[in-house]
Amino acid sequence: MLKQNKAHKILCNAGINIEKSDILSIKEHPESTYNYVHRINTKNKDYILKEAKKELKSKEFRSIKLNHIKRLETDSCVSDLFRIILGKEIIPQIYYYKKEKPTILMHAFEGHMLKEDLLNGIIDNEILYKIGKILGKLHSSTYKVFSESHYLFENNQNREEELKTHYIAIAKVTQENLSNKILELGELHRKRKLCVIHGDLTSKNIIIDNGNIHLIDFELSHLGSPEYDLGHFLPEYFLAAVGMNKPSPNIDKFFEAYFSEFINIPDEEKNHIKKNALKHSAVIMLFRLEGMAKTDFLDSNSREKIYNFIKNHLEKNNFEKGIDEELINQCRDEICKI
Repeated sequence: MLKQNKAHKILCNAGINIEKSDILSIKEHPESTYNYVHRINTKNKDYILKEAKKELKSKEFRSIKLNHIKRLETDSCVSDLFRIILGKEIIPQIYYYKKEKPTILMHAFEGHMLKEDLLNGIIDNEILYKIGKILGKLHSSTYKVFSESHYLFENNQNREEELKTHYIAIAKVTQENLSNKILELGELHRKRKLCVIHGDLTSKNIIIDNGNIHLIDFELSHLGSPEYDLGHFLPEYFLAAVGMNKPSPNIDKFFEAYFSEFINIPDEEKNHIKKNALKHSAVIMLFRLEGMAKTDFLDSNSREKIYNFIKNHLEKNNFEKGIDEELINQCRDEICKI
């Protein structure tokens, strides 16, 4: 647990003029996989302090080999980049970054994780539309503007670990025809170094505050394909709709919002992004059902049934369609049979 003396020292090192007595409380966020995270509540505002873990204690995540220094360096650099583009209302202000003992002090947003809404069966298409516009602006801002000399161009470790834990792992437990297509999709992501992507775009890294959207935790960012981010984000909406017996999210409206901000690309490329985003969604749905980070939206019995249903569907040469509304409705019907 972070002590008040240490918190005060870090705040002062960040140039924040504050008395020790102004620190009202310090709360630990126990769910963080890669960092020790504390929320520091002061008389004026709240701050988030992230200190990188050198080793991951969870047995499930010990196989992930991510450099703890590089993680927070990437988080700091990419946060600064996207705050210039999207504004501090969406991306948190970084007050302090220390590379030697990887530490970040940043602004703490009010609100709650999007995950909480989904767990409560709240599938708000207006929020989904707003997120689509933000992601479109985020991806389009760096689309095809990075040269091979940029440090992110060769920041491949994040990408390779994600492909290993998601795509390669899922490919090993599927039939050969589907396995090859999953690996081909992962290889395509390796080649499509088109823009800076979030890299870990889950409902835990999106904060909702009275209809306002905030994005956090860019430490797995890398140069990649925009459809990769979209394919990691959408499955949680799909699984929440299935698990909570709610109508499918309006994916067409989401893509409409996304491409309204992503205007300087031809229709052919837009179609490619959408098509492959739904393929990535199919892989990530399998991962959320049976991989390391299992979804909270379904119990184990339902999760296994839906996993087998989706896997069988995709293995019958339906991978090209990816995830669509019809499949989500079929999944919901499967849940009702349990």
